[in-house]
Amino acid sequence: MTNLTRNLPKPLTTRNLWHWIYYMGTGGSAMSGAVESAQLGIVHGQSSSVSGDWSKTKVANPDFGGFSSNLNQIWCDQQKMQIRSDLNRKLKHHERAFGNIMYMPDFQATELEFKQAQNHLYRVCQKKMKDQFPNMPAERQAALLDLIYCALCHYREAISPAIEGGTVRSLSLNTSQVQELGRLMATGRCNRIETRNWSRQWAPLWGLIMDEIKTVDNLCLAPIEAWLERYWENVRNERNREAV
Repeated sequence: MTNLTRNLPKPLTTRNLWHWIYYMGTGGSAMSGAVESAQLGIVHGQSSSVSGDWSKTKVANPDFGGFSSNLNQIWCDQQKMQIRSDLNRKLKHHERAFGNIMYMPDFQATELEFKQAQNHLYRVCQKKMKDQFPNMPAERQAALLDLIYCALCHYREAISPAIEGGTVRSLSLNTSQVQELGRLMATGRCNRIETRNWSRQWAPLWGLIMDEIKTVDNLCLAPIEAWLERYWENVRNERNREAV
């Protein structure tokens, strides 16, 4: 079983899988013919001998329609394609854009994707801000979009260790991070804010933004979580068959 799964990323987590499916791009597969056939199977919703479907292609006993070389890479290419297909079919545009911002390697996400994620967060957070903080001063309300930009940058930095199995850093800001945020808002966003009373004036709004970011993060990782559940279920089934 480990012969075919050895090329899967370690650790096998949702965040690392998103990073992995786009690592080194989508090209350079082991056998282009196998990948093309697999793509046809995915697009048409059919199981093919190389589509990566577990009922046709078993980890312990692979059948790749006559292909016998580079089985490890072929199988992994299939899984990458299946996960990317799941993301394209099941996620909304802003959810997929958010995942690419957070987990694509080497900052491959586009400016359009960043705007899609940022604009969605702005619409949702603006409504919640007005509901939860109806008396918030206008200057703080006006800083929302730029705060969301800074929050996305901070969240990416905070969750980056988790891609390789580490611990997510705190989403709250310490004193030095608050000062850094103030400088970023002033120089990078041309929106100067007073941070001396951060915990009272700005922390509630920052917490609202972070809560919504976490919500979108959970949604965008859900298809990969479902793939992982299917993977481990089939691994258990294969082991049970081997034990008989």
